[in-house]
Amino acid sequence: MFLKRLEINGFKSFVHKTRLDFSLNKENKKNITAIVGPNGSGKSNLADALRWVLGEQSFKLLRIKKTEDVIFAGFGKYSRLGSAFVSVILDNEDGRIPLDYKEIIISRRFSRNGESEYLINRKKVKLSDLIELTAQGGIGRHGYAVVGQGMADSILLSSASERKAILEEAAGVKQYQLKKEQALKKLEATKRNSLRVLDLLSEITPRLRSLKRQANKAKKKEEIEKELKAKQNIWYGFYWKNLTDRYSKLLQEENKVKEQIFYFEEEIKKVEKNIQKEKEKNQDSQQMNLKFSKELETLFNRRNDLQRDLALNEGRLEAQKEVEISTLEEKNSSNKSIDLNFIKRQLEKLNSDYENFLILFKKAEKKKNWLEAKNLFKKIGESLKSIIKEINPKFRSKDFISRGNLTVSSGAFKGRGVKFGSSHRSQYLESQEKIRIKKDSSQREKIKEELIEKISQIKIKLEIKEGEIKKLQTKIYEMNEKEKSAREKFFDFENNLRQKQNGLEKFKNELNKIEIEKAKIETNKENLENEIKKELGNLSCLEYYEKTADSEFDKERLKERIDKLKAEIFSIGGIDSMVIQEYKETEERYNFLSDQLKDLEKASVSLKHIIAELEDKIESVFSKTFKEINNGFSEYFRILFNGGTARLQLIKSFNRKKNFEKETEEDELGNFKKRENDEGVEIIAVPPGKRIRNLSMLSGGERTLTSIALLFAIISCNPPPFSMLDEIDAALDEANIYRFAKILEQLSQKTQFIIITHNRETMRQASSLYGVTTIDNGISKIISVKLDNIKKDGKTKNVLTNFE
Repeated sequence: MFLKRLEINGFKSFVHKTRLDFSLNKENKKNITAIVGPNGSGKSNLADALRWVLGEQSFKLLRIKKTEDVIFAGFGKYSRLGSAFVSVILDNEDGRIPLDYKEIIISRRFSRNGESEYLINRKKVKLSDLIELTAQGGIGRHGYAVVGQGMADSILLSSASERKAILEEAAGVKQYQLKKEQALKKLEATKRNSLRVLDLLSEITPRLRSLKRQANKAKKKEEIEKELKAKQNIWYGFYWKNLTDRYSKLLQEENKVKEQIFYFEEEIKKVEKNIQKEKEKNQDSQQMNLKFSKELETLFNRRNDLQRDLALNEGRLEAQKEVEISTLEEKNSSNKSIDLNFIKRQLEKLNSDYENFLILFKKAEKKKNWLEAKNLFKKIGESLKSIIKEINPKFRSKDFISRGNLTVSSGAFKGRGVKFGSSHRSQYLESQEKIRIKKDSSQREKIKEELIEKISQIKIKLEIKEGEIKKLQTKIYEMNEKEKSAREKFFDFENNLRQKQNGLEKFKNELNKIEIEKAKIETNKENLENEIKKELGNLSCLEYYEKTADSEFDKERLKERIDKLKAEIFSIGGIDSMVIQEYKETEERYNFLSDQLKDLEKASVSLKHIIAELEDKIESVFSKTFKEINNGFSEYFRILFNGGTARLQLIKSFNRKKNFEKETEEDELGNFKKRENDEGVEIIAVPPGKRIRNLSMLSGGERTLTSIALLFAIISCNPPPFSMLDEIDAALDEANIYRFAKILEQLSQKTQFIIITHNRETMRQASSLYGVTTIDNGISKIISVKLDNIKKDGKTKNVLTNFE
């Protein structure tokens, strides 16, 4: 693996797209490229660009104050740019970077709007992925891919723990340290998660206990309800079967009754047809009989009229006799004084009696009771006679009978134009005298004769009517006798019809009872269905009645058990239907969290072992590498100083394994981190002919040589694929630079070097040379030079063969 190209665009002073090609010179195994140029030309910006693209975040190492400083800020006619872009192209033929690419392109872009991105083969990646990948390739940002100005010397000024970190990076344990850091982060996260799970469990546990109690009640209630449902299935199924059986029997009875009803209805139709035929046969005789009946009725009415007239005339005749008798009495009492007030009262009484008479007479007339009517006339006559007795004997009382309507009004007696007043006695006596003179006894006789004549004629007419009635009754009797046999047959039909109708009515009543019973059963079934729905929620139990067809059980004990189960359910009370579900969910969550806690505890133990294993691995690799680096440091120190002694000393503050076994769960995570800081490396360097107790006693040149010796020791122990050295030889004199160049040439067999230098001897070691110059006072530009080795006088010299 080696560095093929470095491409820069807009990074610091490199405005234009710049490309540096570091391909190996296959004819010369020496792999050194020198970058030269005057101070301020931007040579070190190339080292910053390589460091930046490999993920460096330190502003100090990048020599900037803020991130935007990596973008060209503009100068003169050149405007500032909007972004900086750097790509490094690596040859990965040996597969050192574990990606399935022969060429790896690592890129980094930053824009002034704050957008930043890392790319590997033009695909975006995270910074952590980039750091892990470069660490696996041995070119991490904390390794020796780029050694800047003063960086070599800084290793001497670093603390013991910082030196150890540098050596660990050189030892290639960075990937293990990254894994350890990840494991530590996971362990820390596991601890946080464990605490969180414990908190959640402490919150859930009381609720789980409460839910468990409720769930047990709900489960008990569910069991009771299950038994209750089973018992109710038997109970309701049994009663449903009874109702169904009763209904089936009623249906059978209903069919039989309907058959009987149909039979009687058909029989009734037959009888009605026979009756209709008989009616049609007897229709003529019935019409004749109806005619005779009407004539007989007319004769009866006429006879009744004659009997009424006879009764009226006989009544008048009797009344006339009473008047005559009263007239004689009036003559005998002619001198008797007349009491008009008494007569008035009598007339009023007579008027009231007459009104009653009319009512009674109408009733007697309606009943055709002429004897009663005749008696009523007699009563009126007697009442009139008592009044006349009080009147003057000269007064002709017969004139007051005319015997039409009779009324009394304002003390006057009225009858067919005859008026009797009580206002003035003299006028009254005078009028009565005149009437008495005009009406004599001959007239009375005439009236009587007209009445025994009317009566005679009426009696003759009555006899005639009676004869007609008898003849007609004879005809009717004869007609009835003829129809008697027909009527008897008709009556037989009617009797048969009534019997059939009675039978039909009987079965209709039976059918009505059946319909009522069916309606009751249907109502009971509907009520039972509603009760089943209310109690069980569905009607599935109705299928059970088929299974209970022949079953026998104690209904009383079953009912008692059902009531007891309902009482138990009531005593348990209402429980939220979701409590069991909530309990299950809470229990599942509790079990899940418990399992999670166990998994976290297992993961914690596993991570501890992983960390311990990684520490063992780091310690093992570091220990081996530390010895090699220590030997190399001592060797390169003697070469650079032409003598003297130097070594590295590892400092351990405690026994890691022993303390690990004693660590408690609370402090183990802190101790894992603490161990990294408690271990370090001390540097002991003594140049030839000097007695040095500590590094601070070394001169500047001595510190540089010591740093270079340590740097070369690290590179020789674990050669990185490439390393850019930024003016680390600036403080060396000619004698030291020669030794430096010899070591560099030796190491270049395994590591590709890009050296930013001003030293001629260092330039001579390079197979390629890039010159950096400035244009327009601030813009860096690259000039490439290719050198070839020419042997002369047995010595190898580099000569300039190409200049761009």
